[in-house]
Amino acid sequence: MSGFAVEIYTNGKRKAGEDVDILISPKDIKTLAKRLNCQVAHRYFKKENFFVNDFGFETSIDDLKVEVSSGFPLRRMKNGSIYKVFQKRVAKRYQGIRLFVEPIEELIVHKATMFREKDIRDLKLLMNKEFDSSFLKELAKDWGEQFQIFKNLKSLGYEIA
Repeated sequence: MSGFAVEIYTNGKRKAGEDVDILISPKDIKTLAKRLNCQVAHRYFKKENFFVNDFGFETSIDDLKVEVSSGFPLRRMKNGSIYKVFQKRVAKRYQGIRLFVEPIEELIVHKATMFREKDIRDLKLLMNKEFDSSFLKELAKDWGEQFQIFKNLKSLGYEIA
């Protein structure tokens, strides 16, 4: 989800790598799994600095690893805030294909939450993109890490009104 979104928002300045994460509405995940000849499973695990509690599956398409999730992290699933990603999705044209990606505010907050070396590189690439500060603040609060997120973003030179 986020790596590929960075590739799209930066028009290919950063390549997604060897995997693609797809966030899909819980009502649609079984249909997609069936099309890809996969089984949906309930998953609960720790991923970096948060817990995942979702329905999902993993597969490969032409040597590309694909992970499909009905939502994460656990906190956002419980409070329903993960669904803002669907409500505010953004249609982008990339390499001649119309795709839906997460809003840039969600992408920035996700990267600032994880704040690994690769996330810092991505945040630097996204720094000059326009974003809605109030929506970014709302999402940071949803993640439950707003003070750390703002600290991380400000350390990179982001201005949050």
